[in-house]
Amino acid sequence: MIFSKERYKIRIIKSNVNIILNFGKILIQKNTLLWISLFIILMIGCNSQSKVAYSSEEIINISKIFVNQSKTFEFTLTHSNGYTLLPGNLNISKAKGKIQKPNKILIDAEIISNDFLLKLSYLTFDEKFWITNPISNKWGEIPNSDNPFKEVNPIQIIVDIITKIKSSEIKSYDDNSYNISATIISNDLKSLVGEMIIPDKSVKIELSISPFGEIHKVHIIGKVQPKDTLDTVRIIKFYNWGKAIEWKEPIIK
Repeated sequence: MIFSKERYKIRIIKSNVNIILNFGKILIQKNTLLWISLFIILMIGCNSQSKVAYSSEEIINISKIFVNQSKTFEFTLTHSNGYTLLPGNLNISKAKGKIQKPNKILIDAEIISNDFLLKLSYLTFDEKFWITNPISNKWGEIPNSDNPFKEVNPIQIIVDIITKIKSSEIKSYDDNSYNISATIISNDLKSLVGEMIIPDKSVKIELSISPFGEIHKVHIIGKVQPKDTLDTVRIIKFYNWGKAIEWKEPIIK
């Protein structure tokens, strides 16, 4: 009987110990969840603060400094529901280029002329101009008077866009970029489209800019030239800011 009572007491003690241990585990789990929840809340708070670190005016001013200090960049131009019209009835559907301030430009373009798709390249530096023959793809030097790109100035495109914005607001922040909606007057886009423009028109643009001022892309939305539609979108992407570019005269045969 004595042994039975002792075993019974031991069972009670073990049972109480298990209850205490289980209760302790529950407390630990609750505290762990509490700390995890607090950590998540703090992280969200920090992220939220970083997202509104700058106003749209501040990030645009940072971008102005970045653009002015950058000597080189590369770009691509594409279109949704349209093209960019140049003199000579040349419709640029897409283009890519390399730029070095103050006057070095290389452009590879796809142009629609008289329902034919033509590919040509254009190069200028040291006040000389070259263009490829769209049939033979051979380079030839040309006078500026025959230059189909003489009315556009790719070097000035991004400067005009970032410095002539009339109003702006931050729409979102993602992938370390500020997505900004703004307006600009069509006259300030002549460096992109030349003189063939609808004058004095307010145009919507959307920009993606890093916190350091690097411009990733610009969307120019709606009618800028007479043949545009409300659905026409010009998409310009910028990359390789500050990267060295090798320039040399083309071989002419």
